[in-house]
Amino acid sequence: MGYDQQHEPSESSPVLVAAAVVGVPAAILAILLIVGVGLFFVRSASVSRAHAVAVRDRAVAQARTAQMRAEVAVQQAARVADAVQPVPSTAIAPVIPSPPQAVPAPSHPRRQVNLIVNIDRDGQATLDDNRVDTSQVAERLVELKSANDQRLVVTINADPECPVKFVVAVQEACTGAGADSLQIAVAE
Repeated sequence: MGYDQQHEPSESSPVLVAAAVVGVPAAILAILLIVGVGLFFVRSASVSRAHAVAVRDRAVAQARTAQMRAEVAVQQAARVADAVQPVPSTAIAPVIPSPPQAVPAPSHPRRQVNLIVNIDRDGQATLDDNRVDTSQVAERLVELKSANDQRLVVTINADPECPVKFVVAVQEACTGAGADSLQIAVAE
């Protein structure tokens, strides 16, 4: 090969030029398509992960609520079991029924007072929108009970994340103060 043949400008065929003009943009579009599809799957995976976390958190909250209700029921059952005293067999005597006697009707019907004691997640109780401790709950119930012979109905509304010991303390204060009816509610 001579000097003239080495340095002659090469002629590109029209097929190569057309392939370069079409092939380079097609390759760029293919790369963009692959990146776009990859981002779509990454985004949908993060949305699925967020949904799974939300479902898990709801299940944990429901489990805590169920656990709190079970603990309260166990404690109430233990208190009832402690209150029941066995009767010795020698103390059982035949019971002779007495004739029925008329029970005098009350001179006035008892009024009912409904109280709501709220307990937050930290165990802080509120009564009539005022923060109180368990002794103050008992004092307020005794005041209401002694005034005009009122029937007291107490609802304890506890946060689901509140430790059970605070609910039980308020419950015992209410029963010790003479509440006629006691209800426990758990906000969900």
